[in-house]
Amino acid sequence: MAGSRGGASGGAIQGGSGSRSSYKKKTVTKTSSSSSGGKVSVSKPSTVADYTQSNYTGKYNSKSYTGKYNTNNYTGNYNTSAFTGSYNPSTYTGTYNPSTYKSNYKEGTYKSEYGDRLNAALNSVTDWSYDPMKDASYQALAKVYAAQGNLAAKNSMADAAALNGGYGSSYAVSAAQQARNQYNQQLAALVPELEQAAYNRASNTLSALRDADNTAYGRFRDTEADRQWKESHNFDVWNANEANRYNAANYNLDVFKTNEANRQFLANYNLDKYRANQDERQFAANYDLDKYKTNQSERQFLANYNLDKYKANQDERQFAANYNLDRYKANQSERQYAYSQNYNKYRDLMSDYQWGMNYNYQLGRDTVADSQWAQEFATKNDQWEKEFALSKKGSSGGGGGGGGGRRSSGGGSSYSSGGGGSTGTDKKYETKTLSSGAVIRGSINDQNETTKKEMRDLRKLNRKK
Repeated sequence: MAGSRGGASGGAIQGGSGSRSSYKKKTVTKTSSSSSGGKVSVSKPSTVADYTQSNYTGKYNSKSYTGKYNTNNYTGNYNTSAFTGSYNPSTYTGTYNPSTYKSNYKEGTYKSEYGDRLNAALNSVTDWSYDPMKDASYQALAKVYAAQGNLAAKNSMADAAALNGGYGSSYAVSAAQQARNQYNQQLAALVPELEQAAYNRASNTLSALRDADNTAYGRFRDTEADRQWKESHNFDVWNANEANRYNAANYNLDVFKTNEANRQFLANYNLDKYRANQDERQFAANYDLDKYKTNQSERQFLANYNLDKYKANQDERQFAANYNLDRYKANQSERQYAYSQNYNKYRDLMSDYQWGMNYNYQLGRDTVADSQWAQEFATKNDQWEKEFALSKKGSSGGGGGGGGGRRSSGGGSSYSSGGGGSTGTDKKYETKTLSSGAVIRGSINDQNETTKKEMRDLRKLNRKK
């Protein structure tokens, strides 16, 4: 409430220099509760006097500056002189068209005449397998050993028949076959030797083919090297001729550049001589202009001096006018501060008056609220008594109801809960003893509200805040 009063008084007088820096709330004494029910006595303060405005009567008369400054135009002039020299660049007419070397050389490709036979011989050695029936040496020996075996078999049969009176027998056949088998075994014993000989012949054939192929490839490389040397020689001859043509073209270009540089030097010399003459004429013109500017600066300084003297006098007159105005403002601020102080005192009294009226009104509203609460609680208490009686009756008549329990707390309040039979209720009830000694009962849900004394204490705390 103190903050609202301060905001009201501060907003009533804006721009005043006498606003309050702090505010102390005045105390309001209560009358006895027996005579007036706790109300406070209040009286409305009288209004504050109105603020009268005072107009400032001081004046300031401006004074115009009468000094003048007359410009003096410069009459000197400078006439440019155009350069008549000229330089026409010449165009170089020499040409150099590079030629392109055309080669008739094509790289040769070696194709071996021993390729197929060399591959067959290589495969024969790397994938070596020996078949005596395909070996000519084995076939020749087989014929010799077969003939010798047949001859030995005939001799053995003849000898056996002689022993038997010229007649053949199984012994003679067996002796002939045994003689033939001896020659066959001798031939079979020669197979590893024949195989090694055949492998050596294959290896020698592979080596001979390789040597022949290497010799043919060497001759191809010699022929290819001769062709490459001839191609390189032809390129060197072309390159030398091309270099001579290029050097001749560069020489002609250098001669042209030298002649052109001489012509440019002569043109630049004539231009520099013209610029030197122009610089002399420009210096003379600038000298006359600088002399004119010096005289003008002297005249401008004198004009500025007179103007500054006028400004100094004006500043003195303006200072005097501002001084009188500031003195009037100081007097106005003093009057406004005094009025603001009186108005703030009035606002404090009015705020206290309004607070007392609000307090008495709130006190009356609290009394009405307490009365309504008591009536409402009495109605709920009667309802609880009826429900409790019905619950007790239902518990005794149901025959299967659960027992009841009771718990007391040391603070002067207690509650009891119980369940009925099939017709009982699920409500829980509470019996509460107030500080005044009165005993009240009701359901726990109803007793969750703030008690009468707690509500009063809460209202008093809110009023203090």
